[in-house]
Amino acid sequence: MKRLFLLLLLILVVGAWTGQLMVRDPGYVLLAFEQTTVETSLWVFIVATLLLFLILHGVINLLSGIRLPELGWGQWRLKRKRKAAERSTLRGLLALSEGNWQKAQKDLIASTQHAAIPFINQTAATKAAMEQGDFDTAEKLIQQARRQTPHAKLALDILAIELDIARGELRSALSTLVALRRQHSQHKTLLSLQLGIYERLQDWQGILDLLPELKRQNLLDNARWEALAEQATITQLHQQIDPKAGLTAEVQRKQLQSFWQSLPEAARDLDPVVAAYVEQLLNQAGDKLAESLLKERLNRRWSDLLAGLYGRIQGDKAQRRYEQAQAWLVEQEQSPELHLTLARLAQQLQNWDQACLHFEAALTLKAELAWMAEYARLLQHLGQQDKANLWLNRGFEQVAILAPKLPMPEPALSSPS
Repeated sequence: MKRLFLLLLLILVVGAWTGQLMVRDPGYVLLAFEQTTVETSLWVFIVATLLLFLILHGVINLLSGIRLPELGWGQWRLKRKRKAAERSTLRGLLALSEGNWQKAQKDLIASTQHAAIPFINQTAATKAAMEQGDFDTAEKLIQQARRQTPHAKLALDILAIELDIARGELRSALSTLVALRRQHSQHKTLLSLQLGIYERLQDWQGILDLLPELKRQNLLDNARWEALAEQATITQLHQQIDPKAGLTAEVQRKQLQSFWQSLPEAARDLDPVVAAYVEQLLNQAGDKLAESLLKERLNRRWSDLLAGLYGRIQGDKAQRRYEQAQAWLVEQEQSPELHLTLARLAQQLQNWDQACLHFEAALTLKAELAWMAEYARLLQHLGQQDKANLWLNRGFEQVAILAPKLPMPEPALSSPS
């Protein structure tokens, strides 16, 4: 409003000034051509010249429209198609976000030719086609996008990998991924896709190889990384020992040690992974290695899981291990696994009273069925059958609770003597 007022004010000022000039001196213009002369004032000449310019400009525009009607009509139609493509693209993208794959694919493909950015339509339509299992159309769209947008190679390579995965062609997708990651080692999407393929293939060694990079790029949260590391490592640990290979225990222990050293440090710090490794060592008579590792780990950070394995170590120096476990008991009195370990070590030392004492302490803290059976076995060998039966019955009752509730016969009456 303020600008309009200033414009009107300017027009009035200029008009008043021009009017004064016209009154003061109208000027004189003489045009002569052969026998014809035209006389007029300067101001009339200026106005006539402006009017003539406007008329000629209009006539030229009119003649241009008459001579090139196709050009004007074509531009109008092109603008109209672009507007329609813009609306169709928006509908397609909305349908894609809503999960309406069929409508998304139809609208996006229909508007590709006149879209402002065809690449958006092509890639979005590809995703919609993949969701419907229309893999041939998806591949054609990717090839079309490659021809029209060659500088988008990486984005289209990723889309092609996703297409291979959707088709179930995991090996082909993995081959492309490995090649791409050599060129783009820090690309998180490529790393995530590679992890997904390894999980689907259950390629645990491949996952182990990715663990350091997954940690470095912080691609997974800690809980997910630890679960993945635990599963992959334990699976591979079990595959290190092949009973049919005919290798000696010493050779197999060396294989286990070599595999253990190859693991990422963060994976070797997980208690379940350490436990799986210790169990494999114990199965291959690697008790000394297991003892050294368990002692170092338990002194550094307590773990009930690992404490329970300390009592399974065989060999000489059981008294030293028993004393070490008693030292831990000072601060870990409420650890059922530590009491179980002390019970087992006491058995190795044939200290039956201490074994029974720690078995009962362990079962008081944690009523495990396997522990009850182990304690009952000791009691039977000590000639305490009634007490052994008591613990066996406790275990039976614990299992019976899980049985479905069904009708039972009445207890049989004892016959009179």
